[in-house]
Amino acid sequence: ATAELLRGIPIYGGPGGELTTPTGAVLLAELVDEFSDVPAMTLEAVGYGLGRKDLPHQPNALRLLRGRAGQERGEVMVVECEVDDLPGEGFGFLMERLLAAGALDVYFTPVQMKKNRPGTLVTLLCRRAPLEELAGVLLTESGSLGCRYHAASRFEAEREILEVQTAFGTVRVKRARLDGRPLATTPEFEDCRRLALDRGIPWREIYRAALAAAGAHGEGG
Repeated sequence: ATAELLRGIPIYGGPGGELTTPTGAVLLAELVDEFSDVPAMTLEAVGYGLGRKDLPHQPNALRLLRGRAGQERGEVMVVECEVDDLPGEGFGFLMERLLAAGALDVYFTPVQMKKNRPGTLVTLLCRRAPLEELAGVLLTESGSLGCRYHAASRFEAEREILEVQTAFGTVRVKRARLDGRPLATTPEFEDCRRLALDRGIPWREIYRAALAAAGAHGEGG
């Protein structure tokens, strides 16, 4: 029963017998958004739980850490493959599929391949959880016979999304900070695009209005 509750969750082998109860499995499935190494953070609290069963070579204990995320947000997976026989339109569709499947970013780089053939290096960034699904989409849509991947650490600025009201409608705005200092304020492109098409006015007018409204909420960009 516990194994069924853990479908879609990364697991690993350990001492004989289950170390997770059905209740613990349900909590993992319902409350956890992603699985990774311990991220960089400012530690605020530590909790411990001890089991009754004696385990060989390791304590039967669980440690829970609570903290505020630091600038470093742990790892991302970098997945790559070279493609030399995909039409230009196919690359656009490939990017759409990968982003829809959970890729954090997708980009293309011109490269020189074997036998001096020009090709395109397809690179995507993702969390560890959707890695296999994204690799499948990449191979299926690109026609490549294989792809490689590795883990990479990265630093991220703190981000927040707020909604601002303009004379044209509501626009979401992304605000970035580093150590509490403002870095940038960027209106959401799709919101500006939608309002520009609905009202028949230049996209840049919506963009500027959103920036001005965001400035009224605090820092500008």
